[in-house]
Amino acid sequence: MANVTYKGTPVYIQHVNNDSETARIFPLGDSQKEHTVQVSDLIEH
Repeated sequence: MANVTYKGTPVYIQHVNNDSETARIFPLGDSQKEHTVQVSDLIEH
């Protein structure tokens, strides 16, 4: 598992949609705040 952040917040990637280049993510420890973002907005550390 890679360390990935979205706007500085560590996140878990639930699903990646290659067609739309989006990812379903949620902050680590808070799966209730799941949302969709552009893959290009994610940063791998």
